[in-house]
Amino acid sequence: MNPIDTGRFIREQRKKLNLSQSKLAEMLCVEPQTVSKWERGLGMPDYDNLDKLREIFGCTLSEILEPVFNDEEGKIPEASEEKDTVTNLPILVDIIDDNQEIPRKKKRFRLFDFLNKKKISATLEKMFGYEYANTYSKKFLFKNIFKKRSREECETTLTQGMFKSRMNHNVIGLEAPWLYMRLFFFMLICSGISLVLAIVGLNPMPFVIIGGLCSVLPLMMFLFESNFARNLSIIDVGKMFTIGGLCSIILTVITSYLYPSNEIIIAVIFAPVFEEIFKVMVVIFFVALIKPTNMLTGLLIGFSVGAGFSFFENVHYAYNIAIECAIYGDEIIALIGSIFTIIFRTFYEFVMGHHYWTAIFGGIYVLFKKNAKFNFKELFQWRVMLSLLFQMVLHAMWNGASCLYIPIVPFIMKALVCVCSVGSLIVLINIGIAQTRILGIWEDYRSEHKDEAPQNENQNRSNITV
Repeated sequence: MNPIDTGRFIREQRKKLNLSQSKLAEMLCVEPQTVSKWERGLGMPDYDNLDKLREIFGCTLSEILEPVFNDEEGKIPEASEEKDTVTNLPILVDIIDDNQEIPRKKKRFRLFDFLNKKKISATLEKMFGYEYANTYSKKFLFKNIFKKRSREECETTLTQGMFKSRMNHNVIGLEAPWLYMRLFFFMLICSGISLVLAIVGLNPMPFVIIGGLCSVLPLMMFLFESNFARNLSIIDVGKMFTIGGLCSIILTVITSYLYPSNEIIIAVIFAPVFEEIFKVMVVIFFVALIKPTNMLTGLLIGFSVGAGFSFFENVHYAYNIAIECAIYGDEIIALIGSIFTIIFRTFYEFVMGHHYWTAIFGGIYVLFKKNAKFNFKELFQWRVMLSLLFQMVLHAMWNGASCLYIPIVPFIMKALVCVCSVGSLIVLINIGIAQTRILGIWEDYRSEHKDEAPQNENQNRSNITV
């Protein structure tokens, strides 16, 4: 399945029916620019439009998503060639159409374009190759979270991705996540109880451990519920959280002995570079092991590894402060210091942190992977490298803000990091939803027609796994 081939098929079928782009757009209830974008291979139709195109052209879904052209008949794919297992590569190559109805004009870039929702969506579609699914609104995020749920519903959510329920594409849909909020309130209550016990018993470690999980665990459950591909179980997520977090922080601690003595250089350069690279290495390992083909799974993998790193780092900082204060014989100061540290870090990790930054890389890396097997060259795609640089910059800005003693500037820097972290994750989730919709209906179609003998071997040459 290739956006270029699909666009060519739409263009040829439109011309056979003597339809203009404007007329076809009117029949589909979309803008003419949208049809033009499809035909140029800059995007893919969504679920509803694919179904409408199938009815208008009188063809099958297979012919739209995997068209076979006359000039390609007779070509036999090489057996040794590695077949693509993902279909999410945005092809930024314009196909020349002599009968192009819409003249393209070069427009100057304006700063106000960042405030135009249509232009933002168009830019995202060109960059990622999928129509932007604006689904994660406030109503959707907090829809029916206080509604009474049955035990069966809870078990269904927790068992998604298990062996028996894995790759069940009938459940692919936009079911609003809800269990994450229940987990948050539960962790919040446990945090409060452990805080009281810490004050009474002068032992902050129970609160440090539970408090460190209070932010990352509900957020990780949110990503788990939002993984509509249903191909990772809660056990898989737990493994990535534990193993990924431990491996990342162990490598970070080992290399910390190579850091220079200058604290500013450590905070702005060495810590962001080394920590992000180690987390990325773990994410690449799990991606090569699991072989996901959808962006939502990549986001969940990256978030789980980053969440594990955040938790172990929180415990490490709180424990170090308690030990340093206890050396001077003041247990009260040690208690207050460790509790304040964990509260502060738990608070800001709701809106930014290692889990956000690593999730951004995991989603983009999986989105632009060409093959299921690990390929070293794929790491050097400009979008993948740009995502790695982006997470390093966010990390450096956060650390650097703590080293500045200029009024207001550190606050502005940290606020900017929070906005970029949360905003990027929501944008990538929406793009992942659009991708999962297309992959899901394609898998449904293939499963329904798996017993039918294909008319042409080339029609089933792709091996797509969600």
